[in-house]
Amino acid sequence: MKLAFTLLVFFFISFANNVSSFAQNIEPFIAQSNESGETTIAELEAIAFDSKNSGERLFVIARLGTGEIHRAANFRLINTQLKLSSLGFNSQNAVFAVGERVRGEGRIEFYLASHLRLVILAKRNQMPNLTCCKDYFPPVKRRTRKRKN
Repeated sequence: MKLAFTLLVFFFISFANNVSSFAQNIEPFIAQSNESGETTIAELEAIAFDSKNSGERLFVIARLGTGEIHRAANFRLINTQLKLSSLGFNSQNAVFAVGERVRGEGRIEFYLASHLRLVILAKRNQMPNLTCCKDYFPPVKRRTRKRKN
C-alpha cells in the first residue's frame, strides 16, 4: 500500500514538472501577412487575458522589413495600441517600441513575461490584419502630380 502511494506521488510530481516545463517552451504563433485576422485576434485576446491574470508586462516590438520606410513602424505601433485598448487591455502595463530592421516582411512581436507569444507579419509598408476581414488594409493616399505645360 505504501509502495503504491509512493509511486502515485512520484507520478504526480513528475507530471507536474513536465507540464510546467512544457508551458515555458510553447512556440510563438506566427500570423502570416496574407491570412485573415480572426486567429490573430484570438491570440491577442489570449495574451490580454493572460496579462491581466498574471500581472506581467507586455512588450510590443515593431520591426521594419526589407525596403520599408520608418513611418510604417510608428503607424503599426499606434494601430496595435488602439486595437489592444479596444480589446480592454490596459496600455499602462505595456511597453511599445521600434526594434531593428529584419530581412523579409516587417513584423510586430508580442512578448509576455519575456517570452515570445505572437509574431504578426506585414506586407511592405502596410498594416497587418488586426480585424476579422481580409480587406482591412487602409487605402493608400495617392497624390496626383500636376504637370507643367
